[in-house]
Amino acid sequence: MTSRSPSYEIFILVISILSFITIFLLLATPVVTYEYIRQVLMVADVAFCAIFLFDFLWNLYRARNRWKYLRLGWMDLVGSVPFIYPLRVFRMRRVLDATNYLRGMSPEEMTKRFRGNPARGTLFFTIVITLVIVFIASTLIVQFERRGQDPMIVKGEEALWWTIVTMTTVGYGDYVPTTTSGRLLAVVLMFLGVGLFGVLTSFLTATFTTPAREAREEEFAEIRKELAEIKQMLREDSGLPPDEDDSP
Repeated sequence: MTSRSPSYEIFILVISILSFITIFLLLATPVVTYEYIRQVLMVADVAFCAIFLFDFLWNLYRARNRWKYLRLGWMDLVGSVPFIYPLRVFRMRRVLDATNYLRGMSPEEMTKRFRGNPARGTLFFTIVITLVIVFIASTLIVQFERRGQDPMIVKGEEALWWTIVTMTTVGYGDYVPTTTSGRLLAVVLMFLGVGLFGVLTSFLTATFTTPAREAREEEFAEIRKELAEIKQMLREDSGLPPDEDDSP
């Protein structure tokens, strides 16, 4: 494959750990007692499957020899099939691949790669934090609301919808927390949502403006070089000694 990003490989490792924890909790959660938790965990598993499916397609697209990649890469595709939990064991191949890649890099090289594109690492970190917040908050809001009177949020799907709407500060109002704990959680989510979407906006801005800025810097460097050459030629025509400071 072509050049890989250490920040992306770390992102895949973290997502893998979270997906394994999700599967463990799904298999260990009683259906009757905690059905709403199972609903949240099932959505989380589907989200992780979507990320790993994108990872498989992205690696297949980048591969110089796609047939060679598919000799082992097919495991990544199988591990991305939702609702069939035993298939998650195939996800270990991607974990080992990312681990071996990171192990083969020196700390200096990894630091240099991170500094080369800090926006990318920030984006991956933001995605992980957002997913964790969404699924934890969806579980907590049902826990809080079940203790109140006439709760509106009692199912996992309702909790997920309310959490996402609250974090994006859209606030449809179709589901509203009735307990004090639920309302405090809503306030925290709104502040976190503003911050996380601010990071996303900054990443998009940096992504679109960096190429233009680099092009301008290259153009200015070329202009400075040409001006130095012209100045040097003028000094030579005037019979003056060459100025080393003006040399290109």
